[in-house]
Amino acid sequence: MFEDIAHPQKRAFLAAYATCGVIKRAAKLAGIARETHYDWMNDAEYASAFAQARKQAADALEDEAIRRAQLGTLEPVYANGQKIGTKRRYSDSLLALLLKARKPEYKDRIAQEHSGEVLHTHTVDLTALDESELDSLERIVTKARLTGGDRTRALTAAREQALDDVSFDGTLAA
Repeated sequence: MFEDIAHPQKRAFLAAYATCGVIKRAAKLAGIARETHYDWMNDAEYASAFAQARKQAADALEDEAIRRAQLGTLEPVYANGQKIGTKRRYSDSLLALLLKARKPEYKDRIAQEHSGEVLHTHTVDLTALDESELDSLERIVTKARLTGGDRTRALTAAREQALDDVSFDGTLAA
């Protein structure tokens, strides 16, 4: 595993991390300071290998979650201070998480609604615009503020105005 990495401590850390998924524990197992791992992350080859180790660790966690959810774990049962047997306990919460991850119909549905007015203040320098551009801008802003029937009437009036501005030969009227 991680044969492309020449440095033995890097290989040891990556193998340990792929197994346990905890940087502090992997660093201890590899005999390095955990900060060393973060220094090594500047090396593209190492960073790529660490991404692979992270995926392996995540896959192992997923396998364990599936095992606990489906097969459960054995827990001791005591009576009068004596162990009298075991009981299999399943993890409903892990099962729910696994379902949410794999089946869209089990995902949490979060709807966000906003009530009230959102006020935005923008400062725009319009000094470069001439009178006709300012008139056009004013018409656009007025249309944008209209709703429902007012908007329909404004759009109809704007279309009629546009038709009035074009002569029968297709050129703009003066």
